[in-house]
Amino acid sequence: MSFEGLVAFSATDNESRRNCKRTMRVRVENVLSAFGLEYTKTMKAMKEHGAVISGSSALRVLFAEGFEPGDIDFYVGRKGSAGFQAWIESESMYREDVGKPPTEPDDWYSAGRHGIREVKWLKESETGKKMNVVTTQDVCPISVILQFYTTLSMNIISWAGVGCAYPSLTTKRMGVLVGRELAENRRVQRRIQKAAERGFLIVSTWKDDAVTEALGPHQCLKGRTCPRGVRNMRTNRGLLCMVLDEGNEGEMQKMMPNVSWMMMDGEDCGDERDSIRVSTRRHRLGAFVSKA
Repeated sequence: MSFEGLVAFSATDNESRRNCKRTMRVRVENVLSAFGLEYTKTMKAMKEHGAVISGSSALRVLFAEGFEPGDIDFYVGRKGSAGFQAWIESESMYREDVGKPPTEPDDWYSAGRHGIREVKWLKESETGKKMNVVTTQDVCPISVILQFYTTLSMNIISWAGVGCAYPSLTTKRMGVLVGRELAENRRVQRRIQKAAERGFLIVSTWKDDAVTEALGPHQCLKGRTCPRGVRNMRTNRGLLCMVLDEGNEGEMQKMMPNVSWMMMDGEDCGDERDSIRVSTRRHRLGAFVSKA
């Protein structure tokens, strides 16, 4: 069952809720185990230092079956970064990957761009498993996911639960670029190709027929399906979430930053205004606006 289906089914009764949580927790445990990380210890460290998991590992847990992530990406705010990296060094054999070529300055995930302060590329010498620790400019790393190059990557695993920003598309294995011009970027093209090899489709515009079909009929400016209008992390237009353990209900909402964003302007999905991307903090215009 897809993530969106699990969340819907979990609302039917208490037993279904417990079973769905258990299913999601097993998926997270399996991903962590694949990288030599123990669930309870890792979640405790993530809570203590304010870290979340995103990237391909967070995408993987949204599906019952699928690809094997090539690495695991931790995102941690600037205040918790040193402590979290110290925990990784003490609890694992991941060390800095000295053989990795330096990241090019204009790469989407290079330091100083898109809310990223620093990136540590780690590797476990015996298994070859890879781990990336991304320190964000913001104290809360969750807001950085809104600056990823595609909606397909806007997912997190936190100590409290799993969240997905665009479930109506992501659970159909589809994403949209945050700017149409990115389709011409060679590095983004390689990522689009890699996603295709894993069975995902990334398109360049919200007006693509595949997107229109996937979203289906919906009420504009309401809920998570409609791509138009301002959305806020702390409202019912924020992330679709499922907690992992009993007693954590409400914890996902508490940890969400007061960040708003907008992918498309206009009042309904029938108009033809150009799509834009705006991020705001506390409903004020934020750091980036790009024409699509």
